[in-house]
Amino acid sequence: GDIVAGHISGKGVYITKGMDRIEGSFVDAKANGPAVYLFASGDKYEGEMVAGGLSGKGVYTTRNRDRIEATFRDGKAEGEGVCYFSNNDRYEGQMKSGALTGKGKYFYSNGLRSEGEFVDGRLAGKGTFYFNDGSRFEGEFEDGLKKAKGFSILKDGSRREAEIVDNAVKIVGG
Repeated sequence: GDIVAGHISGKGVYITKGMDRIEGSFVDAKANGPAVYLFASGDKYEGEMVAGGLSGKGVYTTRNRDRIEATFRDGKAEGEGVCYFSNNDRYEGQMKSGALTGKGKYFYSNGLRSEGEFVDGRLAGKGTFYFNDGSRFEGEFEDGLKKAKGFSILKDGSRREAEIVDNAVKIVGG
C-alpha cells in the first residue's frame, strides 16, 4: 500500500510485530473492508475488518481445523452462526462473545443431536437431546448431560419422568 502521513493506506500486506499477516485494504495503518488475516499461531480469518479488528461477516478457521462462520464483533463471533468442528460435530445457532450461547442445535458426528438453550457450548435451560434409537429426553438442563430433569420419550411416544445424571438417563421411580 501507499504511505500517507506515516501510515499505510490502500491495498497491501501488513506483517505485525507478532508475525501475523494481514492482506487487505488499509486506512491509517488499520485494515478496513474484506481481508485475510493469517495468525502466527496458524489460525486464519477471512472476512470483514473495521479499524484493524475482526468485525462483520467472516470465517475463522483454527489451526486444528475448527471453523466458525458468523458475524464478528470486537474479534468474537456474535449472533447467528455455524461452527464446524474437526471431529465432524456441528453447532448451528446463537453465539455471544465467541461462546456457543443462546438458542441452538448441536449435531454430534455419531448421529446424536441436542437443541435448546446453550451456555458455553452446553445445554443449559430448556432443551431436548435426541438419541439414535428415535427416543429423546426433554427437560431442564443444568450442565449439558451432567444434570437434567424432565421426561424420557420413547419413539412410540410413551413418556416417563426421568433425569440425567453424569451422562446417563435414569427413570424416576423406576
